[in-house]
Amino acid sequence: MRLLLDRMAAPPMSANPINSTIIAMTTNPATQSAIDAATRRNSRMFITYIGILIVTALIIALFTWLVWDAGNKVQDAIRVDADARIAEAQSTGASASERAGKLEHNNLILRSTVATLETKAASAQKDVSSLQKAASDAKMAQQKVEIELAKQRERTAAAELALAKVQERMKWRSVSPEQRKRLLEMLKDEAKGNIVVKCSVGDDEAYNFASQFVEILRSSGWSVDGVNQSWFADPPVGAGFLVHKLADSPSYGPPLQKAFIPVGFEFSVSEQERIPVGEIELLIGHKAQGE
Repeated sequence: MRLLLDRMAAPPMSANPINSTIIAMTTNPATQSAIDAATRRNSRMFITYIGILIVTALIIALFTWLVWDAGNKVQDAIRVDADARIAEAQSTGASASERAGKLEHNNLILRSTVATLETKAASAQKDVSSLQKAASDAKMAQQKVEIELAKQRERTAAAELALAKVQERMKWRSVSPEQRKRLLEMLKDEAKGNIVVKCSVGDDEAYNFASQFVEILRSSGWSVDGVNQSWFADPPVGAGFLVHKLADSPSYGPPLQKAFIPVGFEFSVSEQERIPVGEIELLIGHKAQGE
Protein backbone atom coordinates (compact mmCIF):
# COMPACT_ATOMS: atom_id res chain seq x y z
CA MET A 1 0.00 0.00 0.00
CA ARG A 2 2.89 2.28 0.82
CA LEU A 3 4.40 1.65 -2.63
CA LEU A 4 1.11 2.58 -4.28
CA LEU A 5 0.87 5.81 -2.29
CA ASP A 6 4.46 6.65 -3.13
CA ARG A 7 3.73 6.25 -6.83
CA MET A 8 0.58 8.33 -6.58
CA ALA A 9 2.26 11.03 -4.50
CA ALA A 10 5.40 11.39 -6.64
CA PRO A 11 4.61 11.88 -10.33
CA PRO A 12 7.81 13.93 -10.95
CA MET A 13 11.21 12.27 -10.86
CA SER A 14 12.45 14.22 -7.85
CA ALA A 15 10.89 13.22 -4.49
CA ASN A 16 9.63 15.79 -2.07
CA PRO A 17 10.78 14.97 1.56
CA ILE A 18 7.75 16.67 3.05
CA ASN A 19 5.31 14.58 1.02
CA SER A 20 7.11 11.30 2.03
CA THR A 21 6.85 12.20 5.69
CA ILE A 22 3.11 12.84 5.39
CA ILE A 23 2.56 9.48 3.63
CA ALA A 24 4.47 7.60 6.37
CA MET A 25 2.41 9.29 9.05
CA THR A 26 -0.87 8.35 7.36
CA THR A 27 0.26 4.70 7.01
CA ASN A 28 1.21 4.05 10.68
CA PRO A 29 -2.37 4.16 12.18
CA ALA A 30 -3.53 1.37 9.82
CA THR A 31 -0.62 -0.82 10.87
CA GLN A 32 -1.31 -0.09 14.54
CA SER A 33 -4.98 -0.99 14.04
CA ALA A 34 -4.00 -4.40 12.60
CA ILE A 35 -1.71 -5.03 15.58
CA ASP A 36 -4.47 -4.07 18.02
CA ALA A 37 -6.93 -6.39 16.26
CA ALA A 38 -4.47 -9.29 16.36
CA THR A 39 -3.76 -8.59 20.04
CA ARG A 40 -7.48 -8.59 20.89
CA ARG A 41 -7.98 -11.85 18.97
CA ASN A 42 -5.03 -13.44 20.75
CA SER A 43 -6.48 -12.37 24.16
CA ARG A 44 -9.88 -13.83 23.32
CA MET A 45 -8.33 -17.13 22.20
CA PHE A 46 -6.23 -17.31 25.38
CA ILE A 47 -9.24 -16.62 27.61
CA THR A 48 -11.24 -19.28 25.71
CA TYR A 49 -8.36 -21.76 26.13
CA ILE A 50 -8.22 -21.13 29.90
CA GLY A 51 -12.00 -21.57 30.15
CA ILE A 52 -11.85 -24.90 28.33
CA LEU A 53 -9.09 -26.10 30.69
CA ILE A 54 -11.16 -25.16 33.75
CA VAL A 55 -14.31 -26.91 32.41
CA THR A 56 -12.26 -30.04 31.55
CA ALA A 57 -10.76 -30.13 35.06
CA LEU A 58 -14.23 -29.84 36.61
CA ILE A 59 -15.55 -32.69 34.42
CA ILE A 60 -12.60 -34.95 35.37
CA ALA A 61 -13.11 -34.16 39.07
CA LEU A 62 -16.86 -34.91 38.77
CA PHE A 63 -16.28 -38.31 37.10
CA THR A 64 -13.54 -39.21 39.60
CA TRP A 65 -15.98 -38.55 42.46
CA LEU A 66 -18.72 -40.54 40.69
CA VAL A 67 -16.38 -43.55 40.26
CA TRP A 68 -15.32 -43.34 43.91
CA ASP A 69 -18.96 -43.07 45.04
CA ALA A 70 -19.97 -46.04 42.83
CA GLY A 71 -17.15 -48.12 44.33
CA ASN A 72 -18.34 -47.30 47.85
CA LYS A 73 -21.90 -48.28 46.95
CA VAL A 74 -20.67 -51.63 45.60
CA GLN A 75 -18.74 -52.23 48.84
CA ASP A 76 -21.83 -51.27 50.90
CA ALA A 77 -24.06 -53.62 48.86
CA ILE A 78 -21.59 -56.50 49.32
CA ARG A 79 -21.36 -55.78 53.05
CA VAL A 80 -25.16 -55.66 53.44
CA ASP A 81 -25.54 -58.95 51.53
CA ALA A 82 -22.83 -60.60 53.64
CA ASP A 83 -24.41 -59.33 56.88
CA ALA A 84 -27.76 -60.79 55.78
CA ARG A 85 -26.15 -64.15 55.00
CA ILE A 86 -24.29 -64.17 58.30
CA ALA A 87 -27.51 -63.41 60.18
CA GLU A 88 -29.34 -66.13 58.26
CA ALA A 89 -26.58 -68.67 58.96
CA GLN A 90 -26.51 -67.74 62.64
CA SER A 91 -30.30 -68.07 62.85
CA THR A 92 -30.19 -71.47 61.13
CA GLY A 93 -27.39 -72.64 63.42
CA ALA A 94 -29.24 -71.50 66.54
CA SER A 95 -32.46 -73.21 65.40
CA ALA A 96 -30.61 -76.42 64.59
CA SER A 97 -28.84 -76.36 67.96
CA GLU A 98 -32.17 -75.83 69.75
CA ARG A 99 -33.80 -78.77 67.91
CA ALA A 100 -30.77 -80.94 68.62
CA GLY A 101 -31.08 -80.10 72.32
CA LYS A 102 -34.76 -80.99 72.35
CA LEU A 103 -34.09 -84.25 70.52
CA GLU A 104 -31.32 -85.11 72.95
CA HIS A 105 -33.72 -84.49 75.84
CA ASN A 106 -36.40 -86.66 74.20
CA ASN A 107 -33.81 -89.35 73.58
CA LEU A 108 -32.91 -89.42 77.28
CA ILE A 109 -36.59 -89.69 78.20
CA LEU A 110 -37.07 -92.55 75.76
CA ARG A 111 -34.02 -94.34 77.10
CA SER A 112 -35.50 -94.06 80.58
CA THR A 113 -38.83 -95.36 79.33
CA VAL A 114 -37.13 -98.34 77.65
CA ALA A 115 -35.29 -99.19 80.84
CA THR A 116 -38.52 -98.97 82.87
CA LEU A 117 -40.41 -101.15 80.44
CA GLU A 118 -37.69 -103.77 80.38
CA THR A 119 -37.69 -103.88 84.20
CA LYS A 120 -41.44 -104.32 84.31
CA ALA A 121 -41.24 -107.06 81.67
CA ALA A 122 -38.78 -108.99 83.81
CA SER A 123 -40.88 -108.74 87.00
CA ALA A 124 -44.31 -109.31 85.47
CA GLN A 125 -44.36 -112.56 83.52
CA LYS A 126 -48.03 -112.38 82.64
CA ASP A 127 -47.49 -109.04 80.91
CA VAL A 128 -44.24 -110.04 79.23
CA SER A 129 -45.64 -110.04 75.72
CA SER A 130 -47.26 -106.64 75.95
CA LEU A 131 -44.32 -105.14 77.74
CA GLN A 132 -41.85 -106.55 75.23
CA LYS A 133 -43.91 -105.07 72.42
CA ALA A 134 -43.97 -101.74 74.18
CA ALA A 135 -40.22 -101.98 74.68
CA SER A 136 -39.77 -102.80 71.00
CA ASP A 137 -41.88 -99.82 69.98
CA ALA A 138 -39.90 -97.62 72.34
CA LYS A 139 -36.64 -98.84 70.85
CA MET A 140 -37.89 -98.11 67.33
CA ALA A 141 -38.93 -94.63 68.43
CA GLN A 142 -35.52 -94.17 70.03
CA GLN A 143 -33.78 -95.19 66.80
CA LYS A 144 -35.86 -92.71 64.82
CA VAL A 145 -34.98 -89.97 67.28
CA GLU A 146 -31.28 -90.86 67.05
CA ILE A 147 -31.45 -90.78 63.25
CA GLU A 148 -33.15 -87.39 63.31
CA LEU A 149 -30.62 -86.19 65.88
CA ALA A 150 -27.76 -87.21 63.57
CA LYS A 151 -29.39 -85.33 60.69
CA GLN A 152 -29.80 -82.24 62.84
CA ARG A 153 -26.15 -82.43 63.83
CA GLU A 154 -25.20 -82.58 60.14
CA ARG A 155 -27.37 -79.56 59.37
CA THR A 156 -25.83 -77.68 62.30
CA ALA A 157 -22.33 -78.47 61.04
CA ALA A 158 -23.28 -77.36 57.50
CA ALA A 159 -24.70 -74.07 58.81
CA GLU A 160 -21.56 -73.41 60.85
CA LEU A 161 -19.38 -74.16 57.81
CA ALA A 162 -21.42 -71.80 55.63
CA LEU A 163 -21.09 -69.08 58.26
CA ALA A 164 -17.33 -69.58 58.41
CA LYS A 165 -17.08 -69.31 54.61
CA VAL A 166 -19.05 -66.08 54.52
CA GLN A 167 -16.92 -64.59 57.29
CA GLU A 168 -13.73 -65.65 55.50
CA ARG A 169 -14.95 -64.14 52.21
CA MET A 170 -15.59 -60.80 53.92
CA LYS A 171 -12.28 -60.82 55.78
CA TRP A 172 -9.80 -58.21 54.51
CA ARG A 173 -6.36 -59.26 53.32
CA SER A 174 -3.50 -58.25 55.61
CA VAL A 175 0.16 -58.76 56.34
CA SER A 176 0.59 -60.60 59.63
CA PRO A 177 3.26 -59.43 62.14
CA GLU A 178 5.30 -62.56 61.38
CA GLN A 179 5.07 -61.96 57.61
CA ARG A 180 6.08 -58.33 58.07
CA LYS A 181 9.11 -59.34 60.14
CA ARG A 182 10.26 -61.94 57.60
CA LEU A 183 9.71 -59.60 54.64
CA LEU A 184 11.79 -56.87 56.29
CA GLU A 185 14.59 -59.40 56.83
CA MET A 186 14.39 -60.57 53.19
CA LEU A 187 14.51 -57.00 51.81
CA LYS A 188 17.10 -55.39 54.07
CA ASP A 189 20.16 -56.71 52.18
CA GLU A 190 18.70 -56.38 48.65
CA ALA A 191 19.38 -53.52 46.22
CA LYS A 192 16.91 -50.66 46.61
CA GLY A 193 15.12 -48.52 44.03
CA ASN A 194 11.88 -46.78 43.12
CA ILE A 195 8.56 -48.65 43.10
CA VAL A 196 4.97 -47.53 42.43
CA VAL A 197 2.19 -49.11 44.52
CA LYS A 198 -1.27 -48.83 42.90
CA CYS A 199 -4.88 -49.97 43.49
CA SER A 200 -8.36 -49.25 42.10
CA VAL A 201 -10.29 -46.12 43.10
CA GLY A 202 -12.97 -46.85 45.72
CA ASP A 203 -11.59 -50.28 46.77
CA ASP A 204 -11.02 -49.72 50.50
CA GLU A 205 -9.90 -53.33 51.11
CA ALA A 206 -7.23 -53.18 48.37
CA TYR A 207 -6.10 -49.73 49.54
CA ASN A 208 -5.65 -50.98 53.11
CA PHE A 209 -3.67 -54.03 51.87
CA ALA A 210 -1.49 -51.87 49.58
CA SER A 211 -0.77 -49.39 52.41
CA GLN A 212 0.78 -52.19 54.47
CA PHE A 213 3.24 -52.95 51.66
CA VAL A 214 4.07 -49.25 51.32
CA GLU A 215 5.00 -49.14 55.01
CA ILE A 216 7.16 -52.28 54.73
CA LEU A 217 8.96 -51.07 51.60
CA ARG A 218 9.67 -47.67 53.12
CA SER A 219 10.98 -49.30 56.30
CA SER A 220 13.31 -51.39 54.09
CA GLY A 221 14.77 -48.32 52.38
CA TRP A 222 12.73 -48.29 49.16
CA SER A 223 11.48 -45.08 47.54
CA VAL A 224 7.64 -45.19 47.56
CA ASP A 225 5.37 -42.15 47.20
CA GLY A 226 2.33 -43.90 48.68
CA VAL A 227 -0.69 -45.75 47.33
CA ASN A 228 -1.67 -44.44 43.90
CA GLN A 229 -5.41 -44.94 43.35
CA SER A 230 -6.37 -45.23 39.67
CA TRP A 231 -9.48 -45.94 37.62
CA PHE A 232 -9.43 -49.12 35.49
CA ALA A 233 -11.90 -49.97 32.72
CA ASP A 234 -11.42 -53.63 33.70
CA PRO A 235 -10.66 -53.63 37.47
CA PRO A 236 -7.75 -55.98 38.28
CA VAL A 237 -8.17 -58.99 40.58
CA GLY A 238 -5.42 -60.32 42.85
CA ALA A 239 -1.96 -58.77 43.10
CA GLY A 240 1.31 -58.78 41.16
CA PHE A 241 4.30 -56.86 39.83
CA LEU A 242 4.17 -55.04 36.46
CA VAL A 243 7.07 -53.95 34.21
CA HIS A 244 7.32 -52.53 30.68
CA LYS A 245 9.31 -55.51 29.41
CA LEU A 246 10.98 -58.29 31.37
CA ALA A 247 14.14 -57.74 29.35
CA ASP A 248 14.49 -54.07 30.37
CA SER A 249 13.19 -54.32 33.95
CA PRO A 250 15.44 -52.86 36.70
CA SER A 251 18.09 -55.14 38.19
CA TYR A 252 16.46 -54.94 41.62
CA GLY A 253 13.14 -56.27 40.23
CA PRO A 254 13.74 -60.08 40.35
CA PRO A 255 15.21 -60.07 43.91
CA LEU A 256 12.23 -57.98 45.07
CA GLN A 257 9.70 -60.44 43.61
CA LYS A 258 11.57 -63.46 44.99
CA ALA A 259 11.67 -61.92 48.48
CA PHE A 260 7.86 -61.97 48.64
CA ILE A 261 7.47 -65.69 47.78
CA PRO A 262 8.86 -67.33 50.99
CA VAL A 263 6.74 -64.98 53.06
CA GLY A 264 3.54 -66.27 51.45
CA PHE A 265 2.92 -63.63 48.74
CA GLU A 266 3.48 -65.38 45.40
CA PHE A 267 3.03 -62.28 43.22
CA SER A 268 3.60 -62.89 39.50
CA VAL A 269 5.51 -60.52 37.16
CA SER A 270 3.70 -59.34 34.00
CA GLU A 271 4.49 -57.02 31.10
CA GLN A 272 2.37 -53.96 30.29
CA GLU A 273 3.10 -51.28 27.71
CA ARG A 274 1.77 -48.49 29.96
CA ILE A 275 4.57 -49.02 32.51
CA PRO A 276 7.52 -46.67 31.85
CA VAL A 277 10.80 -48.35 30.96
CA GLY A 278 12.89 -49.02 34.06
CA GLU A 279 9.95 -48.76 36.49
CA ILE A 280 8.33 -51.44 38.69
CA GLU A 281 4.69 -51.29 39.77
CA LEU A 282 3.06 -53.35 42.55
CA LEU A 283 -0.64 -53.55 41.58
CA ILE A 284 -3.12 -54.60 44.31
CA GLY A 285 -6.48 -55.53 42.75
CA HIS A 286 -9.80 -56.72 44.16
CA LYS A 287 -9.70 -59.70 46.52
CA ALA A 288 -9.99 -62.90 44.49
CA GLN A 289 -12.42 -65.72 45.34
CA GLY A 290 -10.87 -68.08 47.87
CA GLU A 291 -8.06 -65.63 48.67
